[in-house]
Amino acid sequence: MRNRDNRDILPRVEHVEIEPMRPKLRLLAVVLLLLAGAAAIAWGFRASAAARQGWAEITANASQSEDCSAEFRFRYRLGKNSAVEYRSATEVYTEACARAFRVFHPTRRFEGLGNLAALNAAPNERVALEPELYTALELLERSGDRGLFLAPVYQQLDAVFRSTDDAEAALYDPAFDAEARRYVERFTAMIADPEAVSIELLGGNEACLHLREDYLALAAEYGVSCFADFYWMRNAFAADLIADRLEAAGLKNGYLVSTDGFGRCLEEGDESYSLRVTDMDGAHLLAAAEYAYTGPLALVDLCNFPQSEGIDDYFYRYADGALRTPYLDAEDASERGCVSELIVCARGRSCAELLERAKPIFFAGRFADAEAEKLAEDGIAVLCYSGGALRENAAASRLLERTA
Repeated sequence: MRNRDNRDILPRVEHVEIEPMRPKLRLLAVVLLLLAGAAAIAWGFRASAAARQGWAEITANASQSEDCSAEFRFRYRLGKNSAVEYRSATEVYTEACARAFRVFHPTRRFEGLGNLAALNAAPNERVALEPELYTALELLERSGDRGLFLAPVYQQLDAVFRSTDDAEAALYDPAFDAEARRYVERFTAMIADPEAVSIELLGGNEACLHLREDYLALAAEYGVSCFADFYWMRNAFAADLIADRLEAAGLKNGYLVSTDGFGRCLEEGDESYSLRVTDMDGAHLLAAAEYAYTGPLALVDLCNFPQSEGIDDYFYRYADGALRTPYLDAEDASERGCVSELIVCARGRSCAELLERAKPIFFAGRFADAEAEKLAEDGIAVLCYSGGALRENAAASRLLERTA
């Protein structure tokens, strides 16, 4: 990343020979220099305004189409050397958001990068992957989670989630459209079969996406080329990548949270943070409880309702209140979610690991206190409302303090 500190941009020189320049080229050079100067001045104002001691909002210094920072909020507590910390936090955060965007992208290739799109583009071939992606696939393999292979079904439901009215949503919704239902059923039959689709981890960050011939034929029939996608789970892995990069750079005085509920508190001091768990009935709040905690802590918040009404999330609510969610069982693509909101958190664990531990509880037909207590044995706190009552396992009282 280029250094934006003006003191380092212009090196000291003893003698420079300048070749003659044509007028148009000279004008272009002047314009470019003016633009560069304006950018440097703008950066200087931004840095000086944001780099005061105390809490600051850190934003990625990159195009939103090329990173995932629009889906995250990163706040950092600047110390006495605030200007230096601010620049460092911005640079590390910018690079990490760009890398997370590229590594876990399911359809877009980037030169020299072994991302998920590279795996999707080479079925039945050995592919070298980025270490972060390989580690994520190892976690899914250990947990037996085949949700990654719901990519073709997610592609169908994504059109529902992005719809602007009920008539448009119904055109893509398997619950209303017969052709959409047949599409989902045909792909679900393949997804549920490990012989039809699987990922073999070969060691050394290499893997092979195995697709059976009849699956390839089905994909060709519908023009499907994306077979694996983290989809709604993606930001759990992205949060870990970004947070790990921040921690490695010594940036531990803050917190990172995604718009869809995956967070890492990096704080190692006694700063107090808060969280809230709710009970919802449709769009109506029935109950809520608030807690305080100190870091470091990883947190996953699974909500069976949209936290904002729009087309930028993984939900669609019909006018009659019927809701479509992304929480699908890989066996039959049925929607799951036994409570309106489930929060799990722990120290010394990643968001992705917590997600994999929480999914069996959240995807069950009903909330089971016994399963929540099993997580308590591993230091994982569980919070939710079930049957109108607040449920918290034994680890919750060790990690959190009830405040309201």
